[in-house]
Amino acid sequence: MCPAIRENVDAFFAHLRARNYSPATLRDYVCTLGLYGRWLESQGVADPAQADARTVGRFQVYLATQHRSPRGKRMSLGTQAKSIFVVRSLYRYLVRSGTVLHDPTQTLETPRLPKRLPRANLSPEDVQKLLEQPDTATAEGLRDKALLTVLYTTGMRRKECLQLTLYDVDLAGRTIRVMGKGNRERLVPIVSQAEEVLQSYMERARPVFLRVPTNAVWVSR
Repeated sequence: MCPAIRENVDAFFAHLRARNYSPATLRDYVCTLGLYGRWLESQGVADPAQADARTVGRFQVYLATQHRSPRGKRMSLGTQAKSIFVVRSLYRYLVRSGTVLHDPTQTLETPRLPKRLPRANLSPEDVQKLLEQPDTATAEGLRDKALLTVLYTTGMRRKECLQLTLYDVDLAGRTIRVMGKGNRERLVPIVSQAEEVLQSYMERARPVFLRVPTNAVWVSR
């Protein structure tokens, strides 16, 4: 990319890293803004600040009609929408930092995604059958049931649940401290269904697995 484009994009990424954006999100931004930077160069634009509404409008048309993946596939509407969001985010940052005076993406219309029916969810009966699968007579089964029950009753993400430490779980206060995306912290309640099985796991099963000291809630052999 041209030096001016690279300089603005690098400053934007430094801003995102300071806000604790996840590595996966940053990789998506790198890919999209790399594409945008190369396209600007192909249009004879050496600086994002020189792009106007027509320029970014032509980029949107390019995504919809001309861009192809390495396998020759067109960009889906969902990916087009994400790409426009990333470019918008860049210009909002540039406006706030005083690099550009006007946001050329203000008039862009995000592609409308077709409405999809929600995926079929497990019924309460299916969930109950799932929770009854682990053999709680074993340490592994008691751990697995506690893990499944916490996931089901709190709605936390898998990664959030697996990263829990002993300091995050307050059985007396019946709460779990969850560190989500962007290091955003929240408290979720421990319902009675999860409290009993989690207490049993902590007292009866977790010590069985411990070989070295660890603060991780979920451990294995």
